[in-house]
Amino acid sequence: MTRLSSWVWESYPDRRRAELTRRETRGSDGGKGKFFFYMTVVVIIVLVVATLLFNRNGFMALSALRSDIDSVSLSIENLELQIDSLETEIERLLSDSSYMEQMVRTVLGWGRDGEYIIRYSPPSDLPDSTLQ
Repeated sequence: MTRLSSWVWESYPDRRRAELTRRETRGSDGGKGKFFFYMTVVVIIVLVVATLLFNRNGFMALSALRSDIDSVSLSIENLELQIDSLETEIERLLSDSSYMEQMVRTVLGWGRDGEYIIRYSPPSDLPDSTLQ
């Protein structure tokens, strides 16, 4: 063995010890670096989630907008049904004379010659003296 190779073999345990010592000195902060890194990651994730949920354009606002859209759609459907019903009634009034006569009698309270129209008034319309 040459002098150099014998020195390498002899100094191997020393070099190994020096490498271990260097590794130990790198982590001598007691894991504080990892802790701060993980805490930073957690804080960033919490901020991103909070922004996505509670932002003006976040998921909560989208949920409120969807419920508004649903209620407006329901009201549109109800109005379309009412329009259809009124269009049918208009068509009947224009084309069916007996239906028109019935509506005039009902709404205006008219009658034919020789008919008697009897109207009942609810008790709330009577004066207080008649209720006693």
